[in-house]
Amino acid sequence: MGMYGRLQVAYLMQFAIWGSWNIALGALAAAKGFNPGALYSFFALGALFAPVIGPIADSKFAAQKVLAFMHFLGGAALLACGVVSNAETVNMTAFIALMFVAGFAYMPSIPLINAVVFKHIPNKDKASFVFIFGTLGWILINLIVKPTTCFYLGGLVSLVFAAYALTLPNTPPAGTKNNDPFGLKALALFKRKDFAAFMICAFMVSIFGSNFYFPMFGSYVSDVLNVSTDRAATFGTLNQVSELLFMAALAFAVGRIGLKGVLLAGLAAWTIRYALFSTGVMSLAVVAILLHGLAYAFLYTASYMFGDRVAPAEMKASVQSLIAFLLLGVGQFISGFALDTLKDKYTVADAAQPAAVQEEATTEEAAPAEAAAPAEAVSFALTSVAFAQDASIDEAAPVEAVAPVAEAAPADAAVAAAPVEEAATVEAAPAEEAATAAAPAPKTDWKKLLYIPTVFCLFWTIVFAVLGKEPKAAEEAAASDAA
Repeated sequence: MGMYGRLQVAYLMQFAIWGSWNIALGALAAAKGFNPGALYSFFALGALFAPVIGPIADSKFAAQKVLAFMHFLGGAALLACGVVSNAETVNMTAFIALMFVAGFAYMPSIPLINAVVFKHIPNKDKASFVFIFGTLGWILINLIVKPTTCFYLGGLVSLVFAAYALTLPNTPPAGTKNNDPFGLKALALFKRKDFAAFMICAFMVSIFGSNFYFPMFGSYVSDVLNVSTDRAATFGTLNQVSELLFMAALAFAVGRIGLKGVLLAGLAAWTIRYALFSTGVMSLAVVAILLHGLAYAFLYTASYMFGDRVAPAEMKASVQSLIAFLLLGVGQFISGFALDTLKDKYTVADAAQPAAVQEEATTEEAAPAEAAAPAEAVSFALTSVAFAQDASIDEAAPVEAVAPVAEAAPADAAVAAAPVEEAATVEAAPAEEAATAAAPAPKTDWKKLLYIPTVFCLFWTIVFAVLGKEPKAAEEAAASDAA
C-alpha cells in the first residue's frame, strides 16, 4: 500500500471512532431522559491536555507510538461507556468520568495524526485527499450504528486503530532537548497578526461549532423534521455526504481563493446554517444540513493546514495541539454547556397539550357515568323478578313468604349498591389519570434558541473579514521580520 493509502486508512479509523457515538449519543440521551451537553463537554475537556501530549511527541516518543497508546486507552474507556449507558439506570457520575477519559485519550490524537500526515504526505497542498477519508469513516460507521451499540462499536475501532498505528511510517521526535513540556512556546505565534486574528475568531465560532451542533441535531430533526431518534444517526450522514464534496474541493479552493478566503467561507457557513435552521422550514433545514461540509472542512480541516503553514519545523505537533486545545477543547467544552443552558431557557410547556388532555379527560369522565346506568337497570330487573316470585307464592303460607322477601332485600340492595361503588371508583380513576396526563409536554422554541448562535457567529465572521490576513509560512514570516 502506498503512502497515501496508509494515511487514508488511518484517518478513516480516526474519525470513525468519533462518528460512532457523536450523533447517536443525542438520540441515546433523548431515550434515557438526560441532557447530553455535559457528556459532550467532558469528552471535549480531553483536548485541554493536547498541549501536553504534542510536545511529548515532538521531543520524547515517536508520534505513531503515542497514537497507539492513546487509542488503546480510549478504546477501553468507550467500551466501558457502552456498559454504563446500557444499564437500566445510568450512573451519570461514572458516565461523565468515562467520557472524560475517552476524550483525554482521543482528542490529543487528532493533532498527532495530523502531524504524521503532514510529515509523510508527498504534497502538503493535497492533504485534503487524506482528510476526506475521515469523513468517509464517519459516514460508514453511522450507517450501521445504533444508540445502544455506538460505544461498543467505537471502542472496537479504537482498539483496532491502536494496533494499526504501530504500522504507520515512523515519525520520530526531533531529538532536541525539550525545554517546553507544555508547548507554551507555540503561544509566541500570537505575536503574528495573521495567526492571532484567525485563532481568536475561529475559537469564538467554535463555541457554537461541532459540539453545539451535533448534540442538538437529534432533538432538532426529531422536533422539526419528524425524524425518529433511531434514524437520527443515519439521517445525519447527510452532513458527511456534504463534507465529502467540500473536503474534495478544499485543495482547489485554497489554490483559487487562498487560505484566508477558505477560512472566511468556513466561518460564514456556520452563520448561514444556523440562520436557516432557525426558520423551522424543512427545505431550508435540509440545506443547512448540507452546508455542514463547508462549515466543517473550510474551518476545522483548513485550520490544520493553517497550523502546519505557520508553525516552525520544531513546533509542528505543538502548534497542532494548540489549535486542538482551543477549537476542540476549550471551545467545545463551553459549547456543551451553552446548549444545555439555551435548551433549558427556551424549552417551555406545550400550550396546546393541556387543552387536548383536558378534553380527553372530560370524555373519559362522562363514559363511566353512562356505564353506571345499565348497572342500575340490571339491579332494578333483579328486584322485579324477586317481587314476581313473591306474588306467585301461596297465600296460605304468609310467614314463609315474608321471610324470603326480607332476606332478598339486602341481597338486592347489595347488587344495587355494588355498581354505584364501582362507578364511583371508575369515575375516580380517570380523574387521577387526567390529572397526571394534564402535565404539559416540554417543547423547544428552536427559532429563539438559534438566533443566538446566528448573531454570535456573524459578528466574529465580520471581525475576521476585516482583520484576517493570508497566513505566511514560518520561514517567510521569519525572513519578513528580519528585514
